[in-house]
Amino acid sequence: MLRQLFGLFIPLLLLLLLDIFILKSGTIYGDPGDMVIYVVYGLIAMGGYIAAYLGLMSTQQRVYPRSPWTNFLSGFSFSVIVTKLFLFLLFLIYRGIAGLLFLLDHPLSVGAQYGITVSILIIGVVLLIYMMYGVIRGKYRYTVEPIELRYAELPEEFDGLRIVQISDVHAGTWDDVDQVAKGIDKINALRPDLILFTGDLVNSDQEEIAPYMHLFAGLSAPMGKYAVLGNHDYYGVPRDVSRQSAYWSRFQQKYDQMGFQLLLNEATTLSKDNGQLYLLGVENWGSGRYFPKRGDLDKTLYGVDEGGFKILMSHDPSHWDVHVKKATSRIHLTLSGHTHGMQFGINTRWWRWSPIQYRYRQWMGLYEENGRRLYVNRGFGILGFPGRVGMYPEITLLTLKK
Repeated sequence: MLRQLFGLFIPLLLLLLLDIFILKSGTIYGDPGDMVIYVVYGLIAMGGYIAAYLGLMSTQQRVYPRSPWTNFLSGFSFSVIVTKLFLFLLFLIYRGIAGLLFLLDHPLSVGAQYGITVSILIIGVVLLIYMMYGVIRGKYRYTVEPIELRYAELPEEFDGLRIVQISDVHAGTWDDVDQVAKGIDKINALRPDLILFTGDLVNSDQEEIAPYMHLFAGLSAPMGKYAVLGNHDYYGVPRDVSRQSAYWSRFQQKYDQMGFQLLLNEATTLSKDNGQLYLLGVENWGSGRYFPKRGDLDKTLYGVDEGGFKILMSHDPSHWDVHVKKATSRIHLTLSGHTHGMQFGINTRWWRWSPIQYRYRQWMGLYEENGRRLYVNRGFGILGFPGRVGMYPEITLLTLKK
């Protein structure tokens, strides 16, 4: 108990120190606008603390779908913290420049100080509003990403093959079945030949998917629906070895009921007229210390024609970077997820940025090396922060051309 209280005391103290620094940096003593800043900032900060407490209490309950109120509270508290950190950084830079100018005998005028301070505070308000848009609307703003890939080795019978890839459902964080249904409808409207799901069906509890199973069962593709496991799909496995077999059996039944064939370090052949290609699926393999490393590429490739056209599903893109692109047998296309685009960033035609790129070399979109391609999907669901800011949920439509 004392350890838990101490664990909460440290971050609370740091947040209070942040509040003091921002308030001191964001006011000009004697200005009548100072009181407005104190009151508005104080209300937002206090609301963040209250929302954090209530959200933390609510998330302890394993109820699916999650309450929208729970997601709103935890999303608001997280958004306030991120906004504070951003304001801290801006004010730190501003005060450093102002101090340097003072030392050089060119101090900023009161008018300039006021203008800069107000501008920084406005930026903070805009960021907070934008993040809350991600909590309220962004997490269900399903976006179709059309990708056309050409291969000389593609069998002619599969020219024009339409593949939908989704990834990282994390069903336990969703709070609205009807909104998820809209994403499912978007997938079916694309009329894919093949649907591939690249892992993380749940956060940790396999029962999270129960309210949505009928939706995923309604996905339709004439060549089938296939899936692999992600790292989070292992986190609910009982420690008691004697109970693990029953756990996986129940999990397998859920995939069966949704019409997905789960590939566990194995390959299957997709045939069309006289042509065929290989669909491979590995268990999770991640380069991080705490990520399961159960993916076995050699086992998956056993019996697969060396010269055949191959598509691999592997949840974590670091597997491609460490193993797949170096494999003796050429795997033409690997599909991954895992990164979520960190659910926060900038994704435009001209510029793509997210903090996750400093952790993963391949974090979103298409990559190619040594004649091998990787596509990283930014995810269909949400984890942790119950929103998406700039990195909206993705439905990838891959069209393979000869």
